[in-house]
Amino acid sequence: MARTTRNMLEDGNRRIVSEIGVAGQDYLTFRQGRQPSPQEVLEQFTVASTEKNPEQARRVYDMMETVVKGDGPLKTDWDKEFPADSFDRTNFLVAGFAAYEAARLETDPRLKSRWIDQAGALIAFREQFDIVQGAFQGDVREGEVDRKELMQMVTPWVDVPTNRFKWTFRKYAADNLPPADDNKWTPRAAEYNWSDFETRWGAILNFFDRVNADPTTLWPMPSPDPDDPL
Repeated sequence: MARTTRNMLEDGNRRIVSEIGVAGQDYLTFRQGRQPSPQEVLEQFTVASTEKNPEQARRVYDMMETVVKGDGPLKTDWDKEFPADSFDRTNFLVAGFAAYEAARLETDPRLKSRWIDQAGALIAFREQFDIVQGAFQGDVREGEVDRKELMQMVTPWVDVPTNRFKWTFRKYAADNLPPADDNKWTPRAAEYNWSDFETRWGAILNFFDRVNADPTTLWPMPSPDPDDPL
């Protein structure tokens, strides 16, 4: 079990870093010494080892802009409009970075926050739906137990401490999820599996809602140097 846990976490982290981590570092290099407009990001930036496709990136960005400037909830499901079999979803990252630049330029505090939150949710969707999911799936590896069954066991103990509160899957499940079996004695959190995207994604969005309402729960808010080119 210990080996499986270590390998699964390492597998997931490597998948995330190899795309999102590298893309983030490349983007910081791209914008170093400049303040690119969202349009420049969409047209000029691309994720390494992929073909540049500004039209796809712009489609995602345009949908984000419509949502951000509307009055409804932010968009959290991107699979239907941009299916992976016909759309290069690395462009979610390009559109997300462009959205961060839109947030930088936005003077309305409400819209600035919505741009930031929507960009974060989009990139997190790419991370959770496309990238990390594979770490939980597949046949049992040599020397491991079944990863999905292991996650079923530990799901009730998924906790995220912050500076001001501890988010727990147990409370989230009790407050938000319907019963998943017919046994009234089964704790609600034990009826779900963190390795299932739908379970994990709803929980992550719930956590996002909590911390987006007060980002200081995670870390002290920065005081950026206006003369810093980054």
